[in-house]
Amino acid sequence: MKVKTCIYIVTGALSICVLAVILFIVSSSRDTRLRFTVIDDVSGGWVWDAMVRIKDRYLVLYYQSDNGPLEQVFTGLEPGEAVLTVSAPAYRSREIPVTLNKGDNGLDGPVRMIGYEIPGLSEIFVRTEIKDGTLFLNPRPIDAEGRGIGEHPCLPMWFGLRISVQVKNGIPVVEPVESGSGRGEELFRGTLEAEWDMHPDTYYRYSLQVPASAIKKHNAPYRVYDYIIVFPIPGKMTKEELDAEMEPVMRLDKLESIKNILDGMGDRVDYFISASWNQTAS
Repeated sequence: MKVKTCIYIVTGALSICVLAVILFIVSSSRDTRLRFTVIDDVSGGWVWDAMVRIKDRYLVLYYQSDNGPLEQVFTGLEPGEAVLTVSAPAYRSREIPVTLNKGDNGLDGPVRMIGYEIPGLSEIFVRTEIKDGTLFLNPRPIDAEGRGIGEHPCLPMWFGLRISVQVKNGIPVVEPVESGSGRGEELFRGTLEAEWDMHPDTYYRYSLQVPASAIKKHNAPYRVYDYIIVFPIPGKMTKEELDAEMEPVMRLDKLESIKNILDGMGDRVDYFISASWNQTAS
């Protein structure tokens, strides 16, 4: 009886050990994790409405934080070869092969998503404000129904600005004028670099500024602002190439001549030329 009892005890202990090993192997394999970050290639910020998939798992990323994208993690994965797929509206999709080992896994760097358009873009509205001696400009994408577009890729923006005295019949206007105005003496001409605001609650994602010291002084009370806004199409023209081509264009005096050159760039760019009249001097 004692021998049988010992056999039962040993057998039971072995069974427990085997079960423990099996549970350890299963739990270890299911504890495989993949850490990654998804960012906009231009701004380095979060990518709106990104869908991330690996095997039978997926995550949907919207606003991730006030300060930028957060590290994401897939847990409970099976070790082995896999493909991480990332897609988002108006971005090129990415497929990244990964080898998943037991435990923690990570990518060599963030998944950089390249935006190719602002969905539904029909025109650009520019808000202006003079504050503390600085002219602030906020371009806002607008759709065909006149609504602002808030969630979109950060496309590289080339922004040209001209500021002129607003005149009528050759004389500076002294009050807002609905029609018949023209451009008098030019007070500023230049290109501005846009900054990107990734805060979830922001209304204007693009912002630019001109110090008052860069604008020629004039006692006329009203100005006209002319905007030339150009987006290079990814894969067809880089921002650097656009900068080089637009440098001599900004020296042209007639806006119609600028329009003709931009038309000649064909499908390599999207552009908008507009004006804000009756802008106060201060």
